[in-house]
Amino acid sequence: MNMNSRTNNHINFVHHNNINMSMPNCDPYVQFIRIIQEMLKDAVSNQIIEKTFGKFNHEARQCFFDYGSNIEMMMLFIKSVIKFNPSNGRPFIDQQLLHQRAKLMQKFIIQDDCHMLDFLAKTIEYLHQNHLNMEEIDKVITILHSTEVIPLFIRNHWTYARNPKGNHLETTTLDRLRAIKHCFLFKYSLLCDTNEIE
Repeated sequence: MNMNSRTNNHINFVHHNNINMSMPNCDPYVQFIRIIQEMLKDAVSNQIIEKTFGKFNHEARQCFFDYGSNIEMMMLFIKSVIKFNPSNGRPFIDQQLLHQRAKLMQKFIIQDDCHMLDFLAKTIEYLHQNHLNMEEIDKVITILHSTEVIPLFIRNHWTYARNPKGNHLETTTLDRLRAIKHCFLFKYSLLCDTNEIE
């Protein structure tokens, strides 16, 4: 099956499921995620993904901006840019594809400090678990910043994270990840306290 016919199948699936997408619950989100996963495997364009998103009604689209759902969707894009060298099986980042997908991520990501820190931590953790070294992870974070998925002050949590001895020049990926998680939890606790006061 060629790329065009597979893309048409994705669009037809969306078109013929409009009734389900009008339901007032978040079931359409599950459908959307399944469709997006298939589209990312087929490397379809951002425009096709946005067109698919537009097939959902307004109420259903709000599900995609729920905190946890939004992170899950962002991670789908991150996972789709990891490729493997056919000669040795080692993972690497498809930087050109990441630049492309980041333009889409910038439109979808929730612009909130805690949310973006959580996304940054989950991205680093996922890349580390998939054996990407610090240099590769740094490339990903640099691209996410340059395409305005994350602002500079969020990126700096990675760049200037310190190890347990207080040194930011001799840190490991796990040192930096730990520091970012601590910062996220601190900001999250402040947010919870503020909400309780209100």
